[in-house]
Amino acid sequence: LSAEFKAKIDSYHLDVGPVQQMTSYYYGDGYEPVRLDDWKPSLVHVNGFGVKGLFFSWFQTHFIQELSQEEGRNLIEELRQHCEQEKYMYDHHWEDGDVVISDQWQSIHRRWAFEHMDKRILHRVAMDYSNIT
Repeated sequence: LSAEFKAKIDSYHLDVGPVQQMTSYYYGDGYEPVRLDDWKPSLVHVNGFGVKGLFFSWFQTHFIQELSQEEGRNLIEELRQHCEQEKYMYDHHWEDGDVVISDQWQSIHRRWAFEHMDKRILHRVAMDYSNIT
């Protein structure tokens, strides 16, 4: 994306609701549920290491708050096409014992069907980056 385009979208916020699920964010000693339909995340996200990237799921993004519905749909499609370029894709060919660690805030992910999917073991770990020095 060009520097001009990045500057244009830097202050945009997503409308990801209504989504009929709950998510949890870690607050000190426990989890506090937050309804996703009340959540308006920034399109441009800075992770805990200061790396800037898109926080964008075209399946869950309904509108861009700062744009008209038509302009927002056009931007969502433009970003989807940008993100789906082959140069931004990673395809992992799994073998027993493999571990993949990725930044789920700044990557779009899916898994392809594979033999014995019903036997896979999947663990998710969430990190609190707020205290990184």
